[in-house]
Amino acid sequence: MLEKCEKATIPVWRRILVSQGLRFAAGLAVFAWILHRWLEASGGPETLVARYGMLAAAILVPAQAIIAFVPLLGEMIAMTNAALYGFWLGALLSWVAWMAASVLQYGVVRQTVSDFDLDATYARLPHWMRRFPVSHPVFLIGVRIPFGGPIVNTAAGVFGVPLWRHLWCAAVGIAPRAMFFAGLGVGALRI
Repeated sequence: MLEKCEKATIPVWRRILVSQGLRFAAGLAVFAWILHRWLEASGGPETLVARYGMLAAAILVPAQAIIAFVPLLGEMIAMTNAALYGFWLGALLSWVAWMAASVLQYGVVRQTVSDFDLDATYARLPHWMRRFPVSHPVFLIGVRIPFGGPIVNTAAGVFGVPLWRHLWCAAVGIAPRAMFFAGLGVGALRI
């Protein structure tokens, strides 16, 4: 309890500077930007596949996960995965990358919630808003499909959805998106 009182007296600007979650997110965003620039400078994913073959997936999947964390052009890499590896393998690689991005976003938000003691802010929300079913699978899956992962990952982290529920709902919600962008990638290749 004493720790919560101490956090309440620290100015917000100072909490922002010392927040481990925000520092990690900022560092990851800078790394994602550098990684994206490196991918462009190296000739793109196509060049990596031409150079390394199937081993290029070991570079592309983590790259997509980190780039999707921001969110920045993760969909373009998903389409490229499908164009380079075919529909099913491309969809699988994109699914793995988006799952990793989902875990990263969720974890950063959970850390930031603890840095800023947002649980106390949550307690002050109106009753109808606190009853909003963020932890319900319909929200965790249904909102992810049309709007993408960052909104759902952030809401799940802020409202303290258990990690296991977040993971299985993300796995189900990401699958249609991965197949959609794989289909676009394979279709673009045929055009």
